[in-house]
Amino acid sequence: MQIIAFFFISWATIFILLVTTFLPIACAIITILTFAFSEKSHRLRNFITYNVSAIIFMVLFSLFYTCGMILGEKESSYRFAQITPEYNIISVDYKPFKIEGKHNIDYVDSIAVADSFLFGHSCDRYFYLSLQNDSLQYDSVFSNLNLPEHYTQEDLMDAESYYSKNNTAESSSPSRWKQIRIPLLLSTIITFILSFLLKAFIGKIENIVRGIIKLFKGRKGNN
Repeated sequence: MQIIAFFFISWATIFILLVTTFLPIACAIITILTFAFSEKSHRLRNFITYNVSAIIFMVLFSLFYTCGMILGEKESSYRFAQITPEYNIISVDYKPFKIEGKHNIDYVDSIAVADSFLFGHSCDRYFYLSLQNDSLQYDSVFSNLNLPEHYTQEDLMDAESYYSKNNTAESSSPSRWKQIRIPLLLSTIITFILSFLLKAFIGKIENIVRGIIKLFKGRKGNN
């Protein structure tokens, strides 16, 4: 029930957002183009068809976008910064940072790089990695690491700040176009088909109404 409620709330929110922002603009453009390029006998039919089609499109797009948001697989957001040619610090889907290279160090919450030393804090313990010989040391006490005495805990920088300062390498995240392209394609195709059916239906109703009006005028003239 919670998933169903979340689905309808999400769909309604997206639909209302589209209606309040894009529908007035779409209807204004449709109206101008209809009266500018449609034959006089077809203006009413085209005006109703295209404006209703715009609403149908927004209903379908918000529906498909919500389904994709809930059921679709989320594309990973990959953040990457190079520490040295052999080591990188990365985060996938904004999860804790980790160091990858000849040694992999997970859950890195703070880091420092100085000279040939790479050290930091991970999983309730400190680590020290020599960038010269790739030796790795862990210890729960920072002072026990085999570092020169002038390096202290104050030299450590939290991983998020280190990434922000050094993310010169290319990172990637899901683009808005990738998120909307399938809902946009499906909505366009279905709306295109429904618009033809709607136009034919309105045309039949219009012919029936005109026939009734013509018949009524004919009887009135005879009287």
